[in-house]
Parts: sequence; C-alpha cells; structure tokens
Amino acid sequence: MNTRGIIENYHQFLKERNREGLLMLLSPEIEIIYHANNSRLPWAGEYRGIEGFDKFLDTIKTHLDIVEVTVLDRIYGERKAVMQCQGTWKRKSTQGLIKGGMVNVFTIADQLITKYEVYADTAAFEAGMFESPMEV
Repeated sequence: MNTRGIIENYHQFLKERNREGLLMLLSPEIEIIYHANNSRLPWAGEYRGIEGFDKFLDTIKTHLDIVEVTVLDRIYGERKAVMQCQGTWKRKSTQGLIKGGMVNVFTIADQLITKYEVYADTAAFEAGMFESPMEV
C-alpha cells in the first residue's frame, strides 16, 4: 500500500473508532509529537508506542469533541504525508467552540506509520480552552 492509502485508511479507521484497523497501520514504536512546548494544552508533548498513542487520543477525547475538520491540502511523498486542516472542536467542559488550523505530518516506514506530528494553532486552542492565550 502506498503512503496515500495508508493515511486514508488511518483517517477512516480513526473516524470509525476502529482500534484493530488502526493498530494494523501503526508501528509498535510510533512516536506522536504535538508541538506546543510552551502551552498549557493537556495533550501537548511527546508520546511513544501504542500505549502512548492511546493516551494521546484519550487525553484529547477527555477535553474535546470534533465538530468538523476539513483537509485544505494534502501532500504525499514516498515516506511522508502532510495534511493542512481547518477545524472546529467543542470543549466538553463548557461547550465552547474552538476554531483553528493545523498541519499533520506523518512518517511512514515499512508500510507503517512511525511518526505523527501536529503543528496546531496553539493560540486558538489555548484561547478556547482557557479563555485567554498564555503569555510567553
């Protein structure tokens, strides 16, 4: 399967909450990095392995519901896929909406996703989560 097929299947399995399907696409040593080092976002940071992947998703699910995510652009290479997205999320504790953009970068090796990086509009997420962006 090529990079595009792997990423399309990943998104489909994620949407369906099909854990078995996801596990077929993830390296056991997957690395997840949500780039927001200076933020207060509970899911920011680095996660490793399937346990880390589960923890990352569970942390997000604890705080947010996805209202809508639109992929604005896709770039597929032999070992990389880049997705530029715009979306709306609902903060579970207040029902407030968060609107922002992000770029997701996937690294593929041996037909498995080995790395997933998120570069998000941290200011929008912080404003939505904490009602005012963190001062850096």
